[in-house]
Amino acid sequence: MTPLDTAHFRANADRLRRHPKLQSGAAPVVRTLAFTGEHDSLTTPERCRAVAARFRDAECFVVRRADHPVPLERPRACAGLVDAFLRGLRV
Repeated sequence: MTPLDTAHFRANADRLRRHPKLQSGAAPVVRTLAFTGEHDSLTTPERCRAVAARFRDAECFVVRRADHPVPLERPRACAGLVDAFLRGLRV
């Protein structure tokens, strides 16, 4: 990393450390879209489903043949999910 990149990284890490913990109470009642790649080891399909399960009106999708950078690996699939979600369609 360049010196500037290092400074940005440190500033962001410091900001995250100082941020108050998020409340883990009930999720807001909002329509929610969650998706991840089937091979994602960071945001695993199980974690994605668990997050979606906390919302009353959530849709959760696992995008096949994708890993963590789903939008880069499967841009059309992601665009289709987001487009349908924003239009109020059920996929």
